[in-house]
Amino acid sequence: MANYVQNTRKYEKWIKEGRGQGQKETYKPWLTVFDVPSEGRSHRIPSFKLKREITAFSDLEAARVYQLENDCSVIDYNEQYPLNRDRTLAIANRPEFAFTHPRIREFPIVMTTDFVVHYADRIEAEQIKPTSKLDNDRVLEKLKIEQAYWEEQGIKFLIKTEKDFPLDLRKNLQWLHQPQWYQTPDHLLRAFAAEFMELFTRYPNDRLADIAEYLELNTKLARLQEGNGLMMLAIQSLYR
Repeated sequence: MANYVQNTRKYEKWIKEGRGQGQKETYKPWLTVFDVPSEGRSHRIPSFKLKREITAFSDLEAARVYQLENDCSVIDYNEQYPLNRDRTLAIANRPEFAFTHPRIREFPIVMTTDFVVHYADRIEAEQIKPTSKLDNDRVLEKLKIEQAYWEEQGIKFLIKTEKDFPLDLRKNLQWLHQPQWYQTPDHLLRAFAAEFMELFTRYPNDRLADIAEYLELNTKLARLQEGNGLMMLAIQSLYR
């Protein structure tokens, strides 16, 4: 458990490292997989949108990353975002709350929000929790501190659970995030898009699967393996 200790000296080091700072490709999360005991599977996900690696501490957080990656309205997002400790301490001590601030070995730690999502017209803060944890009084106290923190800044605070990420959705989003996305150069994606448009025009009543199969067999660019035509079609639907 020694690696999971947090203290003033460690915080000073993290700030010098730039943790909790930056935007898009320069942002560094406050916590990494080495800093906290994992309660599930941790993930390091390459981000096409932000051009950096994303840290997720659970399958549910990973599902949200895939969702954010494929949401065209999302401009930027910050995972494991640190909250100002003086503010959270003050909120916890409010008479209407009087909660014990989160601590490790009696040291009041910096609280974090799982995702701070930047849209074109707003910012939202999100905490990802399985529903099984929402009947725990201590978990609810921490969430109330976090909610009050963001509401003070006029930012909407959301709690997302597995109900927001049905299993089929998770699988589909992860499938769309396959390495094919990153390995295909932009000029080839544009060329594939042109071929798709030609096929859609020629066969307007055919199924998508038929169009994808036709591309696999007849593309002028390169012979595609079986099934990759549908993958390329999915990529084109998201490509900007």
